[in-house]
Amino acid sequence: MVLYPNLLNESNYSKKLGLNGDLARKNVVVMFFREGCGHCDHLKPTFIEAGKSDPNAIYALVDTANTPALMDKVNSSARHPKYPDRRLSPFTIQGVPLVVSYAANKGGRFYSKFGGQRTEEDLHAYSAGIGTAPITFV
Repeated sequence: MVLYPNLLNESNYSKKLGLNGDLARKNVVVMFFREGCGHCDHLKPTFIEAGKSDPNAIYALVDTANTPALMDKVNSSARHPKYPDRRLSPFTIQGVPLVVSYAANKGGRFYSKFGGQRTEEDLHAYSAGIGTAPITFV
């Protein structure tokens, strides 16, 4: 699908992703990056090209250097109000680039972290598998 046209940031991240997000009915692949990071600069063009040609998911970007409030929220240790044994954010960003997915068949919830090779083919294979196994919480 077409790459999501804007970077995700503090004001639109929660509106777009998660249970009530605009994209909750679609598989979404998100890359957290920082400009000037060598690994990020290497992966970002591949990620964008994968997003342009992938029919399985929408691809979106988050610039960690320019979204401090969002990074605080994502890395928060706050607990989920309904499930106190779970963190409110299901993952933390300990380094970039970080690619994660949100699954349409799981109500737009966080699904998994990408662990493949940094190629279009592996990103496509990753997005094709979103939602096919049980969710595990970190």
